[in-house]
Amino acid sequence: MLEMKKPSVLIVEDEEDIRELIIIILESYFDLDFIEASNSQEGISRLEGGVEPTIIFCDYNMPGGNGDQVFKFNKDHANVPFILISTDSPSDHHELAGFYEINKGNEYIEKPFDSERIVQNIGQFLSNEQVEKIEFQRISINRVQKYNRQNEALYLRLSENKFVKIIDKGSPLSDSELQKYRDKSVEFFFLEKEAHKRMLQGSLKKMIKKIAGANNKNELIQIQFESVVEIQNAVKSLGVDEVSIELADKITESVMNEVSQVSKIETLAKELNADINTYKSSLAHIINYLSAGFCEHYDCPKEDTVKTLIKASIFCNISLDDDGLASFCHLSKDVLSLLEFEDRKIVKDHIKKSVKILNEGENQIKDVSKIIECHHEKPDGSGHPKGLNSRSLTPIQCAFILIHDFADVIIREKNPDDISALKIFEKLGEKYTINNFEQPYLALKKALE
Repeated sequence: MLEMKKPSVLIVEDEEDIRELIIIILESYFDLDFIEASNSQEGISRLEGGVEPTIIFCDYNMPGGNGDQVFKFNKDHANVPFILISTDSPSDHHELAGFYEINKGNEYIEKPFDSERIVQNIGQFLSNEQVEKIEFQRISINRVQKYNRQNEALYLRLSENKFVKIIDKGSPLSDSELQKYRDKSVEFFFLEKEAHKRMLQGSLKKMIKKIAGANNKNELIQIQFESVVEIQNAVKSLGVDEVSIELADKITESVMNEVSQVSKIETLAKELNADINTYKSSLAHIINYLSAGFCEHYDCPKEDTVKTLIKASIFCNISLDDDGLASFCHLSKDVLSLLEFEDRKIVKDHIKKSVKILNEGENQIKDVSKIIECHHEKPDGSGHPKGLNSRSLTPIQCAFILIHDFADVIIREKNPDDISALKIFEKLGEKYTINNFEQPYLALKKALE
């Protein structure tokens, strides 16, 4: 199949600022090529030189020849839609006789013009097959220098559907430019969707290399934590892809290696809790290490089970943006009643939404989804969303719920030195020791002795 040529626009206008304004307006909506000419003769030279625009925007009054010359040349040759942008209308000049009849796409836009008119006029005869509107993803202004290492083009959002490019692709964003936008209270930049995808995948690949090159335990643990955050950000935007799975597996491999070298998992879990950043990512990080220790004493295919549990820890709260809402571990009716209606709905729906993210696309991880569907259930049936209990939950689901709730207690302890595995088990209660929770409970207890 032949690749379709990108539509292009010839802009003939003697005022550079107006040419640039038209380009800014159009590139905020459409993926187009732009050809500029500062007068009629230059515009005609472009056309004679082989330029084949999809549409022509042209002023009338210009030094060195008026716009009617471009109009006549276009009429006698390709006769593409001609948009006259001028204080003069076609009826003011006999040279433009038959303006609307010569091509039904011809249009007049009076100066000073409205940006919506510009967009409407090009959009009405560019079909979906000819041009694709650009979709955008946002990135925090505080993170753009760290993540946009490939110097993708950056945009500002002017309105719901209008974006303006502020940094060209390949041009780094300087500290002074960044500060300028901070001073204007800009919180987010925007990237084209494909550029955003390239940026996130590049960041994941870098984390894979960093894990392999860690020089000591403390550095490795910090990289693991950062990797969890990177995966959560990437998967929420892109879904599960091969790069995110590869990084999750690298985390698993490095966590298992670390666990094999420590004598007491409980001490390591406290160390992990000593420098909490966000609840969501810290919970996943602690679950990762508890899962690796747990599988040392649980009758299961160790590596595969650790991989599954770690992926569940990374993705269980993937749909939640608000870290405070992610910290609601026990979703009983009494707890949910404390939330405002909108927050309550977000918390109740986050399980379904997280599972949906994991089950879309080519890299579905159904075994992980089955665990996440139940990670807020409780042994006594008081959990959410189905009220399942210790008999109806599978052993692997019970294992994740136990480890998840254990990690939650660790994070909530304000003074890690005052906490012990024994106290946490006492706090969780005997309900975590019965039926399908029994073997996971014994394995976790053994790992923490």
